[in-house]
Amino acid sequence: MSRDLGAGPIVAQPPIERGAGDIAFVCGDGRLACLDGLGTDGENDHAPGEYVLLDSLPLQVKRAAILMHRLAR
Repeated sequence: MSRDLGAGPIVAQPPIERGAGDIAFVCGDGRLACLDGLGTDGENDHAPGEYVLLDSLPLQVKRAAILMHRLAR
């Protein structure tokens, strides 16, 4: 979706740099397929000083909408 929007590829972060997404507690044992990483860009996730880059919202919303549309086909 990102390439189709002209934003280039999305690259997975190294495990040490990934956050502890809430979804990890739901599907951590591997029996349930889950998606993560559809949110905004920012820093200090779920910690003091957390912030969101509001300029990232339009692209993230488009990526999520296209993903859901394609999965529904």
